[in-house]
Amino acid sequence: MRTLIRIVGYIFAIFVIFVTLDHPTKLRARVENAWSVDDYQSDIIVNTDASLYIKETIKASCPGCIDKHGIFRVLPLQYTNDHRKHISSPLELQSITDETGKPYPFTTKNNTFNHTLMWKIGDPNIDVTGDHTYVIIYRVKNAVRSANPQFDELYWNLSGNFWDIPIDHFTAHITFPKPIAQSNTRINLYSGTQGTKTNTFGSSVWTDPQVLTVSSTDILEPRNGITLSTTFPKGIITPYIPGFREQYADYAFLMLPILAFMGMCMLWIRYGKDPKIHAGVVPEFGAPDNLTPMQISMIMTNGSLRKEAITAEIVNLAIQGIIKITQIPKKGIFGKEDYELEKLRDDPQLTLSQKDLVDRLFILKVHNKIKLSSLVDSFYNDVSKIEDTLHSELFPKKLVPENQSAWFVWILVIVFGSIFAFSGSFMSLFIYGFDIRAISIIVTLVILIGFLCIMPKRSTENVTMLFKIKGFRYYMETAEKYRQKFNEKENIFERFLPYAILFGLTGLWVQKMRDIYGEKYIAAYHPIWYSGGNFSSFNVTSFTTSMNSISSAVSSASSAPSSSGSGGGGFSDGGGGGGGGGGW
Repeated sequence: MRTLIRIVGYIFAIFVIFVTLDHPTKLRARVENAWSVDDYQSDIIVNTDASLYIKETIKASCPGCIDKHGIFRVLPLQYTNDHRKHISSPLELQSITDETGKPYPFTTKNNTFNHTLMWKIGDPNIDVTGDHTYVIIYRVKNAVRSANPQFDELYWNLSGNFWDIPIDHFTAHITFPKPIAQSNTRINLYSGTQGTKTNTFGSSVWTDPQVLTVSSTDILEPRNGITLSTTFPKGIITPYIPGFREQYADYAFLMLPILAFMGMCMLWIRYGKDPKIHAGVVPEFGAPDNLTPMQISMIMTNGSLRKEAITAEIVNLAIQGIIKITQIPKKGIFGKEDYELEKLRDDPQLTLSQKDLVDRLFILKVHNKIKLSSLVDSFYNDVSKIEDTLHSELFPKKLVPENQSAWFVWILVIVFGSIFAFSGSFMSLFIYGFDIRAISIIVTLVILIGFLCIMPKRSTENVTMLFKIKGFRYYMETAEKYRQKFNEKENIFERFLPYAILFGLTGLWVQKMRDIYGEKYIAAYHPIWYSGGNFSSFNVTSFTTSMNSISSAVSSASSAPSSSGSGGGGFSDGGGGGGGGGGW
């Protein structure tokens, strides 16, 4: 589980880096060895079938450029209406040429999940420099909005807010069909960065009864654009009727979690389904096979070491006289309670994992004394190594699987790959809210991670030992039923205390001892392996609090240090159209 948490942390960090790189900050207007757009003209014809015929003439320059090949243009294939619903706007390319009509070589990348289309114009084997003109002609369907009962609207991002390079001058000529004209339309312009609700550097004028001209009044720096909203009477434009595929394509994503569940079920049956042992839980009157708390933790989790197991093992070593635990009271109002561990002796009877724990706690320390607080920034690196030692002890007995890391690698590959493959859907959660695709992908990931976390399967030996461990825990939970067993063994309270910590039964175990041994025994009890707290007369609450405090301190030392940080009507880039581009 510790490895899984660490991997999930890495995935989150990689995802943050990926999102940051995918949405770069504003660039400077002029960068050496970079493209710029000297003039950008867009001629748009509005058709009565709600489509647009668009001709973009882009005059770009890259004087003195080295290893540059052309420009790229990115266009969205959907927009979001006022009700935050995704509306498809299919696009058909007519041609990409220079000013003389000579075709340019280009490649097309259709990002289905991000709903964008990119044309990468130019030959990667040919370097270009100087001035070049790119003429892009395409048709966009479903561009005119007709949902409002009062009017129809062309709400269109004319230039695009996601250009990586500056545009010195931009002009758009929008030709409307009759009878749409200046007299029956209402014009609103928005210019600036994405989300801007004002017009800073755009102007509009009717140059013909059916032609509206929109121009920039200043340089459009990267990430700046101009958006037009034109409303006009209904009944002139015929609403677009999407086909079956456009209406229901997203619902195909509902099959993803179903297929993922079916596929993972098949894998789980083969690689993850634990063997069944038809036997009830029988009380065990001691740790099965004299297993240590850390070994039991590995068996219970099928190969992972829990933090509380380290706490339990430290207490176990203290009870055996290997180390001593001393509580250090907090100093001042803002001080924190701490614990000192002192190594008293070596013991050849310790298991390899116990020796490894002791060595890693006290290595390079003077006078065989350390404070738990000094381990916070370092000891967490040793936990996985102790886990490896435990694996080498238990694997020959088939009590842990051969290799869990392979399954965690699969988790990393699947989750990390899905983040990249479905990046558009993930980002839509933050921009547009949940939709069918995003929900399906998230549910699919939850299914995949859930199944991978319960693999690989437990061995028969592991399950058999797990039943014995459950019997041991049952015995500790119902100790008063087996008083005779306590009379047959000495010092059973301390001997089983580490296992009570491991099972989360510290308070219950102390109370059981009071019920069995009586108040006199409890009042006289004072642990020689622990110094600190209120033990002049034994107090159940104080003792339990002290054990929980030790557990918290060890957990802090066993965990990687964390860090935190913070960041801090119509609008520009609203409506359809837009996109962006740049040089390459």
